[in-house]
Amino acid sequence: MYATRRLLVSVVALSACLCLVWIGFVSGENAGFTTPARDRSGFEANDSLSAEVKTIFGLSPAPSQEIRIFLSVDRPSVEAGDAIAITAETDRDCFLTVLNVGTPGRIIRLWPNAYSGPDNRVRANTPIRIPPAGAPFMVILDGSRPVEKIVAYATTEQGTIFDEADFQDHSGGGTRTVFRGDHVELVDTFSRRVKQLPHDVRWGTAQADVRIGRAGASGASVGLVPVIVEMQVPREASKGLVMKRADGLSALGFRLDDTYEPLPIEAGTEEMESKLLAAGEEVVLVRGALDESRLSMMEKEPGVIGVWRDDEFEFCEKPCPKPFTSCDCKPGEPKGTLLDVAKYLGVDKLWAEGYRGEGVVIGIVDDGIRAEGRYQGTEKKIARVIGGYPENWGTMSDNHGMMTATDALGMAPDAKILDIRILGKHGSDIAKAYTWVVGQFQRHKTPQILSNSWGASAKGVKDQRSFPRNPKHPVNRKVAEAMQNGIIVLFAAANCGETCPDQRCGEYVGPGKSIWAPGALSEVMTVAAVNLREEWVGYSSQGPSAVEKNKPDFASITHFTGWAKCDNGTSAACPVAAGVVALLKGANPRLSQQVAKKLLMETAKQIGEPGWNAHTGAGIIRPKLAFDRMMGR
Repeated sequence: MYATRRLLVSVVALSACLCLVWIGFVSGENAGFTTPARDRSGFEANDSLSAEVKTIFGLSPAPSQEIRIFLSVDRPSVEAGDAIAITAETDRDCFLTVLNVGTPGRIIRLWPNAYSGPDNRVRANTPIRIPPAGAPFMVILDGSRPVEKIVAYATTEQGTIFDEADFQDHSGGGTRTVFRGDHVELVDTFSRRVKQLPHDVRWGTAQADVRIGRAGASGASVGLVPVIVEMQVPREASKGLVMKRADGLSALGFRLDDTYEPLPIEAGTEEMESKLLAAGEEVVLVRGALDESRLSMMEKEPGVIGVWRDDEFEFCEKPCPKPFTSCDCKPGEPKGTLLDVAKYLGVDKLWAEGYRGEGVVIGIVDDGIRAEGRYQGTEKKIARVIGGYPENWGTMSDNHGMMTATDALGMAPDAKILDIRILGKHGSDIAKAYTWVVGQFQRHKTPQILSNSWGASAKGVKDQRSFPRNPKHPVNRKVAEAMQNGIIVLFAAANCGETCPDQRCGEYVGPGKSIWAPGALSEVMTVAAVNLREEWVGYSSQGPSAVEKNKPDFASITHFTGWAKCDNGTSAACPVAAGVVALLKGANPRLSQQVAKKLLMETAKQIGEPGWNAHTGAGIIRPKLAFDRMMGR
């Protein structure tokens, strides 16, 4: 690893604490904290830094001194040469320093740097991102080791562990400040000084892993693919036991992701569920990486029920338009405002009757929300956010979630929002979020509605092991579990329509190749897009879908001024429809997925040929007509 304008390795910081983020490597088997033989080149004789990583991370503050650190990497599994972004946050003000321990032994400080501001002070509950927005450098992983560990350290007093005297400037720009010594001296200094901290100084640590696909001698990938493994284990088995069993699959070359908590999931059939219950066992999911040629072989291992691709997903954002006269391919040109949308749909008439979504909670499954009362920055925030997932909900967003939350509340202004932020970019991350949602609903009966403006990426649409194609995939079963519990689920159809598809769609464009699971599941409401002029939006994905022939189900409105100058994509159409469902649910708390879907489809206005079509489904939703039918008018 090295750090120049392309910084090799990842690191992260937190909120106002002196956060030292220290990067090292692990090599599989490491027991205890003994220090192996080391030379002065920067690495031990066995080419592993795991002992030093564990030594630093193993020092824990007393509860009265602890700073809580939330540390994450946007891509926990990458290929060599990929760029990553790191986010960190703490629960109190402190100071931040980020170091990169390079392969040759040079230790480069990444934070603070020329682009991070005058000092390393950060604020509580305010996410820090590396690289910072607008910085002319990237954090690149070179793939020299299968796993890189990111460790964060924070204190409330500046310079109590390392200060400017421990570093020296080096040529190469604002990020080229290096530690005066090698990694051995770094670890020794850290261990010694942290033990000397005054009792009134708070501190804390956190750690995150990044898994990297190795490159062969020629530089080509050896065929590792991210996978989800279904395992049969004793009911309520400890995490340690599950991970030990999963790690036992390493003989086949399986690389277990030990940062991913084993996730319980219902068995695929009632018969299997009954057998497992009688045997005192259950099914859990673990994730990792495996050579593509060994997927079938893995399924024959004792205790393995299924092996699935852990496909990436993407948020359905701005398309790449091309000129087309018969439809709208201009996502940057609003055709009205969010209030105009409400009036067009007749939602304002429901407001006049007193139905504004009161008592209904909408879960926004997206990239996060900056919520009032949670986000401490100066950027625009969303009101009425009452909770979410993970623990630091409401504190960060790349603005896609801000758009979808705004559009849902634009239809149901008295509804409340749960910020359900997907961590990572893989199906297993979605499964984790949906597990939280189901538990939340079972405890509190909220959220009643889930709005999903994300879908499969083109490279994730491979075969029957992939969640976009197979309704039995664990990701799709988790979505189905939410609906079985009584949550109403809507999905954006995606932006791969044949006229002006998003450039990321690749070859998967047009009828039969653009709507994928979970959005293709028969039970969910799959939402296409039109504008206020009743023009079909040329990038709105078209049926039949990968699972259900008659998809999409209906169309909602996009291309209007809402959160942004022009909220667009099926990403905007879906939360508008979710807000409409919230109005119906507020009037009839017993409204089900099936009934809501039927009401909206049967009262829709078709702008194409009569009946269902592959572009707009049953047509454009007409909430006032659906409401009147529901109320027996």
